[in-house]
Amino acid sequence: MNRTRLSLIFRRLRTLLSATIAAVVLLRVAACGGSVQVGSDHSTATGDAAGTTGGGGVPGSLGANCILGGIVVERQGATGEAQVKTLDRCNEGLSCNSAKICVSMQSCGSTVGGDCVVYSASGAGGSSGTDGGGGTGGTAIGGNTNAMAAVPEPAITGLAADDANLYWITYGTRDNLGNHKNDGAFWSFSFKDGTTTAIASDFHGPVALGVTSTHAYVAIDGAPLIGSLTHPELLRVALSGGTPELVKDNAGIGGPIGAGFGGPFIGVGSQAAWTDQAVTYVMSASATAPSVLLAQGGWYLATDGLNLYYDECPCWGVDIKTAKISRITLSGGTPEPLLSPAYMFGVHGDSLYGVEGIDNETGIVLDRAPVTGGNWQRVRALGAGGPAWRSAVRGRISPRK
Repeated sequence: MNRTRLSLIFRRLRTLLSATIAAVVLLRVAACGGSVQVGSDHSTATGDAAGTTGGGGVPGSLGANCILGGIVVERQGATGEAQVKTLDRCNEGLSCNSAKICVSMQSCGSTVGGDCVVYSASGAGGSSGTDGGGGTGGTAIGGNTNAMAAVPEPAITGLAADDANLYWITYGTRDNLGNHKNDGAFWSFSFKDGTTTAIASDFHGPVALGVTSTHAYVAIDGAPLIGSLTHPELLRVALSGGTPELVKDNAGIGGPIGAGFGGPFIGVGSQAAWTDQAVTYVMSASATAPSVLLAQGGWYLATDGLNLYYDECPCWGVDIKTAKISRITLSGGTPEPLLSPAYMFGVHGDSLYGVEGIDNETGIVLDRAPVTGGNWQRVRALGAGGPAWRSAVRGRISPRK
C-alpha cells in the first residue's frame, strides 16, 4: 500500500507474510505503539501483569524468558555483509513484556493501543465436526478457468490494511455434515480506538482480500463440500458496509504467481488494479464492471498513483535476467519497458527499489534505479537469506552513501 507511511522501504524478506495462513499468527503490524496479530490461540494471561516470573521453559514460549535481541553481522567478509538488529521477541501469538517474559496478548476487541490479537471465532472455518475447535475451511483459491476440488482452508484467509484499520476475512463454518453455513465475513480493527467491526457477512467461502480507499475486494470459492468443485467469484463491498456486489464471475485475486490463479492486487486511492488469469484489470469506485488494462497481465504490481509498474512475466521457470519491469498509465495507453532483471520491487518518488538475491540466494542486496528506466545500482546490503516470492517493498528509505 503506497498510502502507508512506513519508515522503511524494505522488510527482511524472510519474516514477511507467510503464504500459509494458519494456526496462531498471520500478520503483525505496528499500531498505536504496539502490534496487532491475528490468531486462534485463546490464552487468558495478558500484558505486563501476566507471567512476570520466568526462567523456566524454552525461551520464547509462554511464561518463559523472551528471546533477547541484539546486533549480529551477517555474511561477514562477503558481498551483502550487513549489521542486522534483532528485537526482543517471543513465539508467535505472544508478546515480550517489560520484565522480558513472554505473555499472551489481550484481544484486539477489548483494548486500546498496545499489543493485541485478533482472534478467529470458535470453530471458524472448521471441517465438518460438532464444535469446529478452530479447524479449517474448504476451498482452493479461486481465479482459474477450470474448477478445482475444494481442500481445507484456515479460518482466517486474507489480510489487508490501510492507515486506519486492519482488515481480514474469515472463511466461515460448516455443520456436522460438512455443509458450509455461508457465514464467511469481512472484519476491521481500528488502530485508533481498538474497535473490531463485522463490516459484511454471509459470504460463501471468502479466500482472498484486497482493499482500496472505498471498497474491499473479496474472492470467494462458493464454499462447496470438501472435494467438490469450487465456483470462484470476485466480489466487492463498501468499507462502510452494505451488500456485496459481483465484480467478475469465475475470477479471483491473491493466488500463487504463475500457478494460474488470481494474482496480485493493489489499491490506488479508490481505484483497484489486479491480475487474474494473465490479464490485468482496473476498476474505479463508480464503475459497474472492471476494464482490461493489460491483455498480457502484469505481476509484482506497484504504483506511484499515476502509473502501474509491473513485471512482464510471472517468472515461474523464466530466467529473471531476461524478464523486464514495465509501466503503463492507469488510464491506459502503451506499455513502456523500463529495465531488467525483474527483481521484486517497489516505487518511491523518482526511484524503483528492487531486492536482489546474490550468491545462489544466500545473500540479499537492495538495488535502486530511476523510474524512467536504466540500470540497477546496489545501494544497501541486507545480510543473509534470499528474497521470498511474496515479498513487498514499501515506504521510504535514505540509503547510506
